[in-house]
Amino acid sequence: MHQKGASAFLVLGFVFSLLLSTSIRHMQAGLAFQPFKLVDRTQLLQGNDSDPYSAIVQLTFALPVTTDTLGFGQPCTHIKVRRPDSYLASKAYSVTSQPDEAGVFKIVVKLYRGGLMSNYFTQLPVGDAAYVAKTLTKVLMPSTHVGLIAFGIGITEMLVSAEALLAEGRNVTLVHATRHLREAIFVDDIDALRVKYPAQFKMVHMVSRHTEDTNQSPTEESNVRKGRVDMKTIQDEFGTWLPETARFLVIGTKTMMRETYAMLASQGFPLHLLEKPSPISVFMQLMGTQ
Repeated sequence: MHQKGASAFLVLGFVFSLLLSTSIRHMQAGLAFQPFKLVDRTQLLQGNDSDPYSAIVQLTFALPVTTDTLGFGQPCTHIKVRRPDSYLASKAYSVTSQPDEAGVFKIVVKLYRGGLMSNYFTQLPVGDAAYVAKTLTKVLMPSTHVGLIAFGIGITEMLVSAEALLAEGRNVTLVHATRHLREAIFVDDIDALRVKYPAQFKMVHMVSRHTEDTNQSPTEESNVRKGRVDMKTIQDEFGTWLPETARFLVIGTKTMMRETYAMLASQGFPLHLLEKPSPISVFMQLMGTQ
């Protein structure tokens, strides 16, 4: 009996020592929010009066040490930012910087008019800190072909994801759906991926309200399709893929994601790119040991 008690005490002591040895410099999962200073705000897009958002901005936060790196990123792990006055008022965001970028990490935020977190970010001045934690890390599943389908601001997650997947040798088709062509962001970065991976990477921009409010070049214009993501889009872009070697990631509203995954499944593509972590992995992540 005493041996069992001693063993349990040793296990608890080991776990506690691991927690203490985990540097507070490194971002933690769960509710372990830590302050990170906002050092730059860059506007990527100005919204019109008819848009539900006022702007899309990229926010750069400093890590505690200039040589530190975040060490994680898309598509498996996001960050959460909470308001300083509430643990409940938080939201997850995609990391748009590379995991090995030294000294900083970046996120992109769409500032919705009247949005709770949007109002917070609008009022957050450069030099002040935001409270940040990371989400649980999901499992990236093997595949030879990956379909990335982004609705609106969902493109922020897909760009870094596409680059990481292409570097692994996977074939990637990225479909970005927006209302207007002027809402395209990261155009230069996407073009750079086309040049770097001409045989592996394809980009299609679906525009539901195709107007003349654009300065896009004819080359960029050739990758634009008028309309919404529908069954024809799924068949045209992914119809030749083998279901057993293809995986998909869809980012948008819950309704958009549900409907798109249903269309993919109806065409024989039931497999998702990301899977939930195991219970053991969840425990270790929350303990800060993974």
